Amino acid sequence: MVTKTLRGQVETGCGDARNWDISEIRRTTGFDNLKEGTLNVRLDAAHSLRPDYKLLRGDRECGRDEDLFFERCCLVIGLHRISALIARTSRNFWGPSVLEIMAEEMLRQGYGLQDGDVLDVEVWVENLVRPSDSIAT
Repeated sequence: MVTKTLRGQVETGCGDARNWDISEIRRTTGFDNLKEGTLNVRLDAAHSLRPDYKLLRGDRECGRDEDLFFERCCLVIGLHRISALIARTSRNFWGPSVLEIMAEEMLRQGYGLQDGDVLDVEVWVENLVRPSDSIAT
């Protein structure tokens, strides 16, 4: 499978992802040990999310009026490669140039990440993806 590397800088978010129902997200994505919250990474250019998982507002138990989309990725921190998810809501508060990354470990604490640190995020590129499958908002 072909990958594409996105590069960006860590930045502080607003903390709203800690309010998402983590049990729903774990069930939907199969990431059974996923931690609450996200690590925000600002890219130089927009990224059109290609969702591998969707949690639509009508299927959500928590009653939040927004859809959640998740794309599998691999976060590269030094010599470490961490399986992760890019999360994006249908409201997309930050816009398409900020990735909200979820993982099965606390990334800031576990790797000593600070605002401004540069990270690589690998996403999978599949030839069968049609432009209508992407979510840029």
